[in-house]
Amino acid sequence: MDDPRLILGSNRFGNCVIAGAFIPRGSLVAEFDGEILTREDFYKYRDTCRPHYEDLVDHAVQFGQSLWRDSLGIARNFNHSCQPNCGIRGYFGIITMRDIRPQEE
Repeated sequence: MDDPRLILGSNRFGNCVIAGAFIPRGSLVAEFDGEILTREDFYKYRDTCRPHYEDLVDHAVQFGQSLWRDSLGIARNFNHSCQPNCGIRGYFGIITMRDIRPQEE
């Protein structure tokens, strides 16, 4: 589930997510809805498919001691921030923690 108000963009660090329209506080905007991976899966990818492994390390969300979940959509492109405007609800939902203005990352 990707909110249609989100746009995939880029910044100096690579891909990013930009608001294409106003998004109010408390909106569910994306979810980690892909494959669930165990530590063994990460080792398998590390040993057999290095680019895929590095991609997973950068983009999957950890939700247990040895469990991660990837995203099939835009959630893999959200960036870390010291002043975040989104957060995680439950294990996999990304919600807005405040109103997001158009063109805001």
